[in-house]
Amino acid sequence: MSDLKTEKLFKKALSATRTHGGKRRAFGKSFVEVEDIPYDSEKYITPDVIRRARKAGAKGKLKFVGVGMTSVVLTDEQGRCWKVGRDTSSTIRGMLADEAEYLQSASGSSAKKNIAKIYRYHPGPAVIERACVTGRPGRWSDGTMLQKLHFDTIAPAMQKRGWLRPEFKENSYIIDEKTGTPILVDAGFTQRTGNRLVEYIQDVLAGRRKTRESKEDLAFAVRMERGQYIPEDVADKLLEKLQTKTR
Repeated sequence: MSDLKTEKLFKKALSATRTHGGKRRAFGKSFVEVEDIPYDSEKYITPDVIRRARKAGAKGKLKFVGVGMTSVVLTDEQGRCWKVGRDTSSTIRGMLADEAEYLQSASGSSAKKNIAKIYRYHPGPAVIERACVTGRPGRWSDGTMLQKLHFDTIAPAMQKRGWLRPEFKENSYIIDEKTGTPILVDAGFTQRTGNRLVEYIQDVLAGRRKTRESKEDLAFAVRMERGQYIPEDVADKLLEKLQTKTR
């Protein structure tokens, strides 16, 4: 189906929405159905978002889960979650790629039972494909328990694997309805540390990886870790190379 036909059908679906308890249910043909879209989030469910979710592998009817600064989250009939970049800018691509790498690292950590399982990252359409967690979002009343988990369990486990803790928000967690286990489903704004940061910068300098960060920002990160998580001699060599690159 052409992009033009897709967009026409999508607009027709939105124009035929019905109201359900303050939410809208948007119907299209079999290739797209997005349910339970809050009014204030409708503008983010664009034909491009749907196309990229499909390109990554989303099947059947889709259901709206949430929207954040970088992405829209949908579920499909396979029971998988698709975190789709709100656009395909280099900034959003980089943030999703970092989050995907964090989730992949978590699969081998001691905190893996509290971190969502990732299946894969689809760099072309800028989509994270991960397991869905059925339950309720964390809320203010869960704050003490979730902070303890976030800072005392997940953070040290992931630091051993070269990651600083992601941003803490209660609703970054879903409380599994079957087990009561809190699962981190949003690992945005995490940063590399130690040897993982060193290897990342070496790859950037060698042209093996792209980065959305400036050389000045990378140098700042190295200086912050010099002598603590990165040996001074290693840090100094990196800083020298970064300075040369920025001249």
